[in-house]
Amino acid sequence: MSYGYRTRTWCFLLAAMGFGCAGAKPYQTTFNAPVLQARETPEVTKDGVTITIDPITRENKMQFGEVTRIVSWREPDPGALHPMGTGGQVQPSQLQTVVRSGPVVLVPLPSFQVRIANHSRHQLSFARAQFQLQDNLNRRYAPILDPVALKGRFIADINGQNTYIANDRSLIEPLQNEVQRLPILNSTVSVPPSGTWVGILPIDTPTRDAGEYAAFMNSVQNFILRMEGVGTANSGPTGTEFAFVIDKGSRAIAVTCPGDVKEPSLEKCTPNESAATTGSGVTRPGGPTPR
Repeated sequence: MSYGYRTRTWCFLLAAMGFGCAGAKPYQTTFNAPVLQARETPEVTKDGVTITIDPITRENKMQFGEVTRIVSWREPDPGALHPMGTGGQVQPSQLQTVVRSGPVVLVPLPSFQVRIANHSRHQLSFARAQFQLQDNLNRRYAPILDPVALKGRFIADINGQNTYIANDRSLIEPLQNEVQRLPILNSTVSVPPSGTWVGILPIDTPTRDAGEYAAFMNSVQNFILRMEGVGTANSGPTGTEFAFVIDKGSRAIAVTCPGDVKEPSLEKCTPNESAATTGSGVTRPGGPTPR
């Protein structure tokens, strides 16, 4: 009699007795995760101003400590034996819980880290600047420039992603405060001569959970990020435009997943940092560039 058959039989007997069964053993696998990378260069210099952008995605979010936090929370233990059915209900105080840990991202994904260096002799102002992300299907996505609006988006996202975190005030309130303290690229940003600024440009993308993120990234080939009206004394009445072409590629990631996870993802599985990954370079697809 095989191990799998014995396990299924034991689970059936436990279910018949009114108890659940522990999940299957963890397993290792690889899957392809979408990545974003500037086509030619992530750095553009005009009128003595250099702007550098770095896309923040689910694949590389751990590289951006400004917007990613590791959080621990409690949830019901799926491996514990819990009474099932109307005759075997238990009180919440009787449920066995387990501590889980994982990353929480403070901004929608994808978004961008932006670095600005003002090499000119004039003050650099974003008071008239406008930002927009456009994909190859001509869909446009606006930035989230107000900290209160970004906080609202974060609350909506975390409620859809992890109710255990969302319902724990000791966890969610500090995270909300950190969202509102993020340095956002908006009209209030001003960079002095020879000065630098580093912050985040959050984008209002339709990616409130892992499923929506996967569907969104599967639907696109490339993006253009535009910044218009960036101004110094040398920029003229309309300011300067900066544009970045961003391609989507893929990266094979080795992970360890819980036994009950059928579709591997970075949200449900743990990356094997020491394991070598294949196809780690960005393979830029063909297709028209958005205009």
